[in-house]
This record gives sequence, C-alpha cells and structure tokens, in this order.
Amino acid sequence: MPAHRLSLVCSLGALLVGCDATGSSAPTWHADVAPIVVEKCGGCHTAGGIAPFTLDDFAAAAPMADAAVAAVEAGTMPPFDAYETDDCEPPQPWKDDPRLTEAEEDTLRAWAEAGAPEGNPATAARLPEPVEHALEGDDIQALEPGATYTTSGDTDQFVCVSMDPALATDRWLTGLDVLPGNTEVVHHVVVFSDPAGTSAAWGDDYTDCFDISGGQALAVWVPGSPPLEYPEGSAITVTAGARIVMQIHYHAGGRVADPDLTQVLLRWTNDAPEWTAVVTAIGNAASEAEGLLPGANDRAGVEFRIPADRADHVETMSIPIPAETQEFSFFSIATHMHMVGTDMQIRWRRGVPQADEAPEDCLVRTGWDFDWQRTYTYDAPIEELPKGRGGDTLWMQCHYDNTLANPGVQRALADAGLDEPIDVSLGEGSLDEMCVGIVGLVFK
Repeated sequence: MPAHRLSLVCSLGALLVGCDATGSSAPTWHADVAPIVVEKCGGCHTAGGIAPFTLDDFAAAAPMADAAVAAVEAGTMPPFDAYETDDCEPPQPWKDDPRLTEAEEDTLRAWAEAGAPEGNPATAARLPEPVEHALEGDDIQALEPGATYTTSGDTDQFVCVSMDPALATDRWLTGLDVLPGNTEVVHHVVVFSDPAGTSAAWGDDYTDCFDISGGQALAVWVPGSPPLEYPEGSAITVTAGARIVMQIHYHAGGRVADPDLTQVLLRWTNDAPEWTAVVTAIGNAASEAEGLLPGANDRAGVEFRIPADRADHVETMSIPIPAETQEFSFFSIATHMHMVGTDMQIRWRRGVPQADEAPEDCLVRTGWDFDWQRTYTYDAPIEELPKGRGGDTLWMQCHYDNTLANPGVQRALADAGLDEPIDVSLGEGSLDEMCVGIVGLVFK
C-alpha cells in the first residue's frame, strides 16, 4: 500500500481503535486497553490488592489477555452479579456499574486476538483517575477497632468487631466508606449499627460471625467500591448509644497475613433530612403463613428444605406488605444467600398500581457468589425511583445447587469436616441457607 494511503488508513483507524507503526488497526495496550483495565479492573488487580495478580502495566496484563476476555465473556469479571434478562429488566440503571460496555468488550477481545500488542507509550491514552476511598464533607468521623486482626490459613474467616461512635444524641448518617488496612486479605465488609449497644461487651475482641442479625444494615463494601452515599436529601437515623459493627470477610490465601486494621468513615449531618432512609431485610419465610410457597421437593406440607444432591432446587416466597405501610421508594437492593445458592430474583408486585406505574417491577436478578455480595444502587433521583406502598407484595425466588458440582458446597462441607452433601434448612450457619432481600428505602 502506498505510504500516503497507509497514513490515511491509520489516521481514520486511530479514531476508533488506534494504529501502530506498522499500520495495523488492532487495539493496543497504551492507546486503547489500559484505560479500560484501570477503570474496570484496577480496584482489585493492583499491587497490594485482593486479586491474585496485577494488571498494572503492559508486562503484567499481556499474558492475561485471553484469560481476561474469557472472564468478561463469562460474566465473572468485573465482579457484578446483577444482570438483565427478557423477564427481568431493573426499573433504573445501576450506579457505579463496573461491567464493560459492548464496545469495551469488543476492544479487549480484538486486542487479545491480535496477540495483545503494546503500542506506542509516547502516544498513550490518558488514564482515568483511580477510585478515591474518601467521602467529601465537613462532618466525617473515622472509626477503627481497638486492635488489629491477623488472619491465616486456607479457610476464609468471617469476624465482627464493635466500635463506639460516641453518640450522645440521635444523628443522621448520609454516607460511609470502608478503608481496608490490609487490602490483600480484606475481601468484603458489611457495616451495620447495633442500636442497643450490646456488642460493647466484646470489647476490642474480634468475634466469629458468619451471618449477622439484630442490627441495622448500613452498607456492604467490596474492593473497588466508591463510597456509599444515600440519595440526596436523605439520611439514616442512628440512635444515641448505638455501636457500629463491621463484619469483615478475610481471605488469607494459605499464609499468615500482615495484621489488618480496617476503618469505616461515617458522614454525619445535624440537619433533619427531607427523606428518611432505612436499610432492612425482607424474606427468609420459614412457613406458608410467613409467605413461603409450595415447592417441588416439599414433603409433608410447605417447608424450606434443600435436599442433598439436588442440582436445581427452588424456594419461592410471596410476602404481603401490611396495608398501613406508608409509601416509600427503593434506592438500593441486595440479595443474600449462603454457600448453596446460585441465583436469586426479587420482584415488587403492586396491589393498586398508580397511573404511571407498571403492575410489577423486577427489582433485581443476580447470580450468586457469597464472596462477591454487594449492594446495588439505582442511578436515579428519588422522584424517579420505583415506589412501593401498603397492599403490595414482595416476591422472591432463590435457586440452589446442593451437589458437589457447586464449589460453594465443597467449601462449606470442607469447613464442616463432611464429604457428602446434606439436607440444608433455613438458618444462619454456613451449612444453613437463606433467601433474603436487603432493601434500601426512603420515605417522608
């Protein structure tokens, strides 16, 4: 090809995917791929991060090109388990959605298929700013445990620690963030308040707590998450004397890790908000009276039981909302199961839809991985959030695989010293199960 034609082709191609010195229009690391990796993968795949390898530069990323494409195509990376189907389209897009766009996937795939070319560092694209783990505001309180925690071994650990925000009066919380002390082992953190303050009895000790109950959920944090902020104009009330508790999931990876001292940042306001925010759990119906529906594997009567060696067991719940409940809006939602779960869907069915409302909304559908549970927040102002009211019904369906083909089952059995699956019932232990939605609501 004549030089002037090559130059023209490169000039046009560069507008889309870049062009290297040989005239190839394949994407390159510096021009096209690095910005995607930094923005969508950099929260974990960085030096000192929770991921098992880094993607910080071309030398680290190029050998992983094919594996990265496979993980993206499989939907396992970046870890974001909410997904859309023909019968489940959430009412609003998700805030801070890390998934690659179709164009980004095409770029990554084309780069791998071309042999992962480096390109010219002198003409590298500008990289996005990394996520800053800090809240903006004037009244931010940093809390940390009174002691460090050292994790070790091959078994994941779930521990809770209590901290005192020293609240002499009720205060309003508008946002929070988690700052992991040792990013190599802190896998996720659940933050909740203990209104009665009973966790003060733990002192500075860390206590085992696979599941948590009795507290007010505030946030679920995973590596790479930006700070959680409740919808503008809203706040969660934290009562005087309450403690703040963190449940921390540690993954030591077969070694004795450096000590961890994870902090939580709390942003307060003394001004009563226009909207009250609350995070609450709904589900875990244990009987037909509570909303548990008949299932294919029930024995005598309706029961929550996942039989051993059953690969696709389903539990379905339909929970009526009391008629006296005032109108509210959903701002966030999270699914929660344990090690046997594989998929979960939550729908909101309206008893009397308003003129501008659908008869029902599919609030969320997720695949399930206990290690990557997170809160999904709708990216919309309060006025455009899905609404609920008394007389409506929460419908949820949870799928389970109680066979050795499920890695979660293998892990739970190994922790319990068992070799074969057992029947699983509703409960809080690692070999019990749940089917619960954790919803963030705002109301006046």
